[in-house]
Amino acid sequence: MTDWHLLHFFDQQQPRKATVLRQILTNKRTGSTLFWGLRYHYLDYLNAVPRLDVKKFDDAIDALIAQNWLHSSSQGLLLTSHGQEVLATKQTPYSFADHPELNQKFDYQLWQAILLLMVQVASEYRYHNSNYYVANQNLKAQFLIKSWLQVNSFETLTAEVSECLEQFLDQCDPAKADLFTAKLVGHTQNGLSDGQIASQLGICPLEVSWTWRDLAFQFAAFVQARSSLKISQLVQVTALPGALTPTIQQTARLFNEGKTVDQIIQIRRLRRSTIEEHLQVLAIFQSDFPYEKILSESDLKTLVRVYAGTEIDQWRYADLQQQGVELPFLKFRLYAIMKTHGEYNE
Repeated sequence: MTDWHLLHFFDQQQPRKATVLRQILTNKRTGSTLFWGLRYHYLDYLNAVPRLDVKKFDDAIDALIAQNWLHSSSQGLLLTSHGQEVLATKQTPYSFADHPELNQKFDYQLWQAILLLMVQVASEYRYHNSNYYVANQNLKAQFLIKSWLQVNSFETLTAEVSECLEQFLDQCDPAKADLFTAKLVGHTQNGLSDGQIASQLGICPLEVSWTWRDLAFQFAAFVQARSSLKISQLVQVTALPGALTPTIQQTARLFNEGKTVDQIIQIRRLRRSTIEEHLQVLAIFQSDFPYEKILSESDLKTLVRVYAGTEIDQWRYADLQQQGVELPFLKFRLYAIMKTHGEYNE
C-alpha cells in the first residue's frame, strides 16, 4: 500500500493501534487481534495482504505521522483533519476493495492462475487453435484444469466461462468491467500489465492490482453460487476454511452440543487458555452466540456495575481486580464482545 491508502483504516474519534491492522491484514488470528479487529471494524480485511512487508508498513505509518496525517497518542493513532482531507482528495473508485471479506474465502494465487488459464483455454478452443503459448505458468492450476478436462469437455468449459463472464460483467461498473477484461488473455489478446492499465486510467498500478483482485474474488463467488455449473468445481478447489479454523470448529461443535468449558478441555485435551480463546473467536464471528451459557445474571450485574459509563475501548480487566471482583478473563472478554455486537446492531 502507498502511504495515504492506510488512512482509510483510521478514524478521527477512535484511537486505533497500527499493530492490530498489520496483524489483521496478514491474517493473524489470535483472540486479542480478532477482538480489536472487531472493535476497529477491521475484520473484513483479514488476509487482505498476507505477504505484507512489515518494515515498509511500519515506515509508512511513521511517514503518515510525520506528515501530520495521523496523530500518535498513548491510546493509538487518530486520523487528523488534514489526513481526512488527503483521503477525500486522493481516493478514486479504484482505491479500495468493494468486497475485502472475500480474501478469507478463496486462495487468491491459485484462483488467479485458474481464472486466467481457463479463460485462455476457452478462448483458444473457440477459435479452434490448439497451438498456443500458455500465458500462466502455475503448475498446480495447469494440473487442475487438465484433470477437470479429463472428466468434462472443452465445449462445457467454453460455454460456461463465456456465459458466466458475460453475466458477471453485465452487473459490474462498466469501467471496472473494462479493467477486469483488460488483464485477461485470449485468442489474439495479450493481457495488459497493471502499469499499462494504470496509465490508461490515470491511477497507480497498485490500485489496478487491488481492483482486479477484488473483481476476481467477486467472480469466484459469482461462479461458486451457481453450483450446478461444472466450472464451479474449479472455484471450489480454491476455497479457504473461512473465519473458523477446523480446531475452533471442533470446540464450537462441542460447545453447541451443551458441553461446558471444563468438559471440552477434558475431551479435547487442550489447555484451558486455548479453549477459552476458541470461544472468544466463536463469539466474535457467531452472531447468535449463547452468552448466557457462560455469563450468569450475577456476572452481568457485576460487569455492568464496574464498566457502566465507560467506552469499551477503555475497559481493562484489571479494573475488576481493583474493585475486588474475581471473574475469569473469558467472562470479561465475552461481555465486551457482546456489548460490541450490541453497539453495531443498534
